[in-house]
Amino acid sequence: MDRMACVELPAFPLQLLLKRHPGWADRPVAVVDRDQPQGVVLWVNEPARAAGVRAGMRYAAGLSLARTLQAGEVPPADVERGAADALARLRRFSPGVEPCRDEPGVFWLDASGLSHLYASLRQWADEIVAALRTCGLQATAVVGFTRFGTYAIAKTVAAGERAAVVRDAARERVLAGQTPLDRLGIDPALRDSLGKLGVRTVRAFLQLPPAGLRRRFGPEAQRLHRLAADDLQVPLQPLRATDPLSAQHYFDAAETDVQRLLFCVKRLLDRLLSAVAERHEQLAELTLHLRLDRGASHAEQIRPAAPTSDVGQLLNLVRLRLEALALRAGVTELRVTGRAVRTAAAQQGLFVERPRRDLAAANRALARLRAEFGDDAVLRARLTEGHLPEAQFAWEPLAALTRSVPREIACRPLVRRIHARPLPLPPRSRHEPDGWLVRGGVSGHVRDLAGPYLVSGGWWRSVVHREYYFARMRDDDVLWIYYDRPHRRWRWQGQVQ
Repeated sequence: MDRMACVELPAFPLQLLLKRHPGWADRPVAVVDRDQPQGVVLWVNEPARAAGVRAGMRYAAGLSLARTLQAGEVPPADVERGAADALARLRRFSPGVEPCRDEPGVFWLDASGLSHLYASLRQWADEIVAALRTCGLQATAVVGFTRFGTYAIAKTVAAGERAAVVRDAARERVLAGQTPLDRLGIDPALRDSLGKLGVRTVRAFLQLPPAGLRRRFGPEAQRLHRLAADDLQVPLQPLRATDPLSAQHYFDAAETDVQRLLFCVKRLLDRLLSAVAERHEQLAELTLHLRLDRGASHAEQIRPAAPTSDVGQLLNLVRLRLEALALRAGVTELRVTGRAVRTAAAQQGLFVERPRRDLAAANRALARLRAEFGDDAVLRARLTEGHLPEAQFAWEPLAALTRSVPREIACRPLVRRIHARPLPLPPRSRHEPDGWLVRGGVSGHVRDLAGPYLVSGGWWRSVVHREYYFARMRDDDVLWIYYDRPHRRWRWQGQVQ
């Protein structure tokens, strides 16, 4: 029987966070989706787990259980970069390595045919753990027979024993059945629902009737049950190793002319695109690495609107980015790297539909804006859970425009348009013979006030006590204002339209 191994980097984003903050090693630590009291806990370490902190909680709820809980964000780009480095190290021990798509830091390796290279599978697993430890990562390696069995056992390997080899398939089923469900990377809502039924281990989960799982808990629970029962045998799908897309050029003298730099980029880009064409892929991202005359380095990342092999479109974006740069010295070395992806071939239709709004053209225009003014030039607002009005939205990069789906409404609702930061208003006089001039008389005086509507709290940072009013002006504008009682100031939050 073929052998398979599961290598897990426990709480991989948490390990990356602890590498940034080594002083937090002995404290309860959690990774959150955003560093705010209402941020959702994604990963926790053992001290936080012992205090009762679980994934899916709010950061404020975790603080109520562990007062010294430390938390931080780990961007997805950092997780992807760290997983790629770990994947490169694991390829030294097996040519077949498959990273888990749903849980970062979990890899499956082909452990067959290694008897001529290693004295035993235990030695092979020990060397994998030691190699990952040299780069500051804690790892667990379990050699077994099935995908789910090795994954479940890797979640329960003791802290002092970082590698394990299962002797037969029956023993693997027994050990996997003892794994608590809260150790698996499953949906917290599913975990809590099963916990209410007293189902807390894999063995108890397998005793549930498979027919009712999908109807009651959804398709993900049914798929997990089939994997645990070995009814869904998914073969190993190793990630194909490809040579990095990179080309570089050295200048005899420091180059400062944009046109000559662009000409050099075109020659390097032609080499990259020919390699991409051989893979039947398209270029999704381009990075320019510039080494300056005095030893400094500079990197610029360029993304087209969609993966492409059009050299003209890519050069146009490169030109916009180079013209916007203000380098302190000339360029002595230029290296161009790319990231290619495989795209599905689109079948041409007999009748071409031409909508009034061309989303592809709009995305290309946004890509040119990002190339000229930076990635932060194209943002969109995202609703978030916040206590104060200005904390109930956040700006995030807009990757691409999508087709809108308008809803039919009978009556247009009123919209509150708020300022990113509340604006200070002049103090309100005790005697107002002609009415309160909130905006210096631009909209006339205040005709009437509706309120107050109290918003208080903010114990996690500073005390907040606001008294909100809707102020109807003489020209029928409706302003949203509030009185900041701790600071004794009136502020303008927004306007109703």
